[in-house]
Amino acid sequence: MSVTTVKPPRKARRKSSSERSTTVRSSNGAVEVLTLAEAAEYLRTSEAGVLDAIEQQDLPARRVGQEWRILKSAIEQWLLTPQTRTTGKAALQSLAGVWKADPTIEPMLEEVYRQRGRPMLEKST
Repeated sequence: MSVTTVKPPRKARRKSSSERSTTVRSSNGAVEVLTLAEAAEYLRTSEAGVLDAIEQQDLPARRVGQEWRILKSAIEQWLLTPQTRTTGKAALQSLAGVWKADPTIEPMLEEVYRQRGRPMLEKST
C-alpha cells in the first residue's frame, strides 16, 4: 500500500511596495486611459507636444485605429524617469553619418570579415 502525501496550498506572498503595480485607477477602480487631447491637457501642453513625446522621447502609447491612447500611469512613470540619453527616432537621426569620416571603420570591418573567413563584398549568385 502506497502513501500519498498532500502538500497544503502555498500562501500567496504579499508583494512589497516596490513590486506593487503603480497603475493609476480612477475612483471606481478602472485603469485611466487618456486620449491624445486628455493627455495634452494633463501634461499642460499641446497635442503636437504629446505626439513629439511619443515619437521622439519614448512616451508609451498605443494607436487604436486613427487615435492614440495613453495610460495615465505611463505618463507619470515617463515623467519620473530621468532623460539621460536620446532615444527613439531622434537617437537614430543623431547617429546618421556619424562614422562616415572615421578612418578606423574600414580597417575594423576588414578585420571582422577576415576573422569570419569571408570577403567584405560577397558576390551575388
